[in-house]
Amino acid sequence: MQKHLLIIATALLLLGFACSRPVSTQNALDQLLTHFPAQADWPDTLHCFLEESPKGTAISDSLLKTVLDSTQFENLHFGTGDAEFIALEQFPFAKGLRAALLHTKEFWFGKQSLLVFDPKQQKCITVVELSHFYGGDGGQTATESWLFRDQASQKLFVKNAEHGLTPSDNPTAEPQEYVLEQGQLYQWNETQFQRLDNPDSAAYMRRFLMRRAW
Repeated sequence: MQKHLLIIATALLLLGFACSRPVSTQNALDQLLTHFPAQADWPDTLHCFLEESPKGTAISDSLLKTVLDSTQFENLHFGTGDAEFIALEQFPFAKGLRAALLHTKEFWFGKQSLLVFDPKQQKCITVVELSHFYGGDGGQTATESWLFRDQASQKLFVKNAEHGLTPSDNPTAEPQEYVLEQGQLYQWNETQFQRLDNPDSAAYMRRFLMRRAW
């Protein structure tokens, strides 16, 4: 009888010890990143543009807000109150950081953003707009980007375009269509992309062509 009581007491003691140990839970950043598929191989130059039907996983704004601060979250959308977010992919970034691509759908507007995370600090350190389309019948603006994924010195070339119609002085003539483009080169500097002087700006403009057709 005493032996049986000893066995029961030991079992209860072990059960109490197991219940008292903290249960490991997934942190907010890891939970967010599980929605972004990871790929082993990525091109050295990544062309970032909006696709009509992006392949990804729908993700809630509440989940994004667990890792992003209010300013970072606001940079993801146009503020119409009707934004949908799609997690695209993730890949290694500079010096142990992780980067993820996020697509925003908002009416006929759209954005593609680069989210850069620091796993050690368990937070998002910056949100960078890679591509967007915005506007209506009177005119539109768009951007596309090229991310050069050299681990020693990651750079980003952003091309901006403005499309619209210029009224003719002749009231019977059709308005003239125009597209104005400009580009800017950036370099990653530990926590953000900073503007970089580009002596080959004209060559970049000719080489890197936007997919958007007006």
